[in-house]
Amino acid sequence: MLFGSTRAEAVNNLQAALSSAAISGIPTNLEYHRAIAASDNFAAGNTTTKFLESPPFAPQAVEVLAPGMNTTVQDWPGRQGLWRCYLAVSGGINTPLYLGSRSTFPGGKLGGVQGRALSPGDQLPPSHGSSTVTHGLSVPSAWRPRFPEKGNAWEVGVLPGPNGAPDYFTEADIETLHTATYTVHYNSNRLGGSHVSGADSRWSQPWWLRVPVTIASTQLWKLGQASPMDAITFYPLTLCKLTCNRYLFAEYGPMELDLNLRVRIAELTKALEQQRLQGLIDMTPGVRSCLLECQAAAGLEHGAPLAHHHLPRAFQEATTASAIQKYMKSVRPEAPYLPSNVDFIAANNGLKGADDVRQTVMEAAYMVLGLGDVYLGPPCAVPVDPRHRLTVPKYNPARTFTPEGAVGIGGSYMCIYPMESPGAYQLVGRTLPIWNTFGRTPPFSRDQPWLLRYFDQVRFYEVSEEQLQDLCKRFSQGTFKLHIEDTEFSMREHNAFLETVAGDVEAMSKRQKECMHTQMQLDEESLERVKAQEAKAKEGKVANGHAETANGHNKGVEVTAANTANVWELQCKPGDRVANGQTLVVLEAMKMEYPIPSPVKGTVKACFVEGSQVTDQGDGFMVVETET
Repeated sequence: MLFGSTRAEAVNNLQAALSSAAISGIPTNLEYHRAIAASDNFAAGNTTTKFLESPPFAPQAVEVLAPGMNTTVQDWPGRQGLWRCYLAVSGGINTPLYLGSRSTFPGGKLGGVQGRALSPGDQLPPSHGSSTVTHGLSVPSAWRPRFPEKGNAWEVGVLPGPNGAPDYFTEADIETLHTATYTVHYNSNRLGGSHVSGADSRWSQPWWLRVPVTIASTQLWKLGQASPMDAITFYPLTLCKLTCNRYLFAEYGPMELDLNLRVRIAELTKALEQQRLQGLIDMTPGVRSCLLECQAAAGLEHGAPLAHHHLPRAFQEATTASAIQKYMKSVRPEAPYLPSNVDFIAANNGLKGADDVRQTVMEAAYMVLGLGDVYLGPPCAVPVDPRHRLTVPKYNPARTFTPEGAVGIGGSYMCIYPMESPGAYQLVGRTLPIWNTFGRTPPFSRDQPWLLRYFDQVRFYEVSEEQLQDLCKRFSQGTFKLHIEDTEFSMREHNAFLETVAGDVEAMSKRQKECMHTQMQLDEESLERVKAQEAKAKEGKVANGHAETANGHNKGVEVTAANTANVWELQCKPGDRVANGQTLVVLEAMKMEYPIPSPVKGTVKACFVEGSQVTDQGDGFMVVETET
């Protein structure tokens, strides 16, 4: 309610208040109120009930009618080249800013329109800011992208990466990478990159994460356009000493896990920040390296040892067990790390069993050497005491689902998953959420919605599954105070300690290498069995599936797959009556689940697929006969 000494002054005050008001997150009638306050009849006081029909009002918004499978609002320039289709809006779309961006991150439920993909009926208000768009401008035909002919491979140009030959790979390895043909997996998506597999098993096993090549920015659009089961080849671009065409990679010392090198990297980033060098925009410190970006990007805040976090952890609880079972059903039915990730960790490290893994993880103090290993500020943390550094390969291929708060180990590193997401670390349990979107409860804040910082240390204490559920609820409500204590870390004292345990560490490393070699052989044998099973299933599909579709079911409506996907769950069987829009089958693709509804009301007459079967785009999987 606004006041003024005259009606004209009160109306002006109201118009100013409405103009400056902003309500985000839900549709409102704010724009309609502005139109009313700006009308001549309102200014004159002619505000009868019928007056509400008279103000000329047309909503300034784009209404979403059919958003497709996954359409989101993204900032410009944002993640260029990673999506299949763009619609650029002059001036932009007026969605709320989150951490300086209007882009949508559906996995984290933040940004864009309510942190999700668009739905029918959504209203997208345009921004009324200035635009540099020139109307009528078109892209010259010579600049337009060239798509491969059907059946041909995408040719993607790459530059030498930070982990190339001869330090990490042989020249023959790199030649194999450049000459092999890879296939895009149906669980690829544009959030974390594409999963590709090749004929040579050396390029299909993520035992340790290495980056032999990087894709040039001018080539990224090709990965965004590639569909599941498309073929991809990588060809070398002109060699250079940069990591790619806008990054410089600084690496310290030999390929060893040495905290001295991490401290030197920290001092490097601190010195460069203080100098404020022109053109140096972003620095990404790693364990023994630092990636320097020389074009537009956001800078990273340098951290130092600050806090010791004591986090509750439930060991091998039901949610992580469910994620493993889902993986076995939809991705890979057998592997040395299945059905127990913890037993696999024990086998790779020469431990007696799960209890030894539990004890080692509980005794370790994990130091955060990096952030953002997956999404939303998860730690890349390593035990300070090298005797606690359990080493284990990651999943191959990755999981499509990992629960929020899951604790995993990959290589020698510990990670806490801040959200439900894909992942590949071996799971050992769950802890508290380490991300709070709006930073409303301590120790989070609006400017830092993530929990951990560089060099923070994490120690776990054991709780039951029921206790953890209660603590998670209280933590999100701000009624559980996390135990965080100030700590100091002396590099000199640590180096002296390392000398006293050098013999133990050497013996442990030798044992780990022998055990891991055995597990790698078991995994190769398992992969061969899985490939043989998939080939047999594919032969059966070719021989029987399409022929059955074509025979005797021409009276109904055929329901087909919109894209290559895995059949996650069949919710109907032949003979079932279904309503229009009722879910028939749930497909899994791009690390997400997609319910496929019936297009009509009727009866299921035939089903041509089984659970865990991979369907290609256009394949029919059910026939529904329409009720007359």
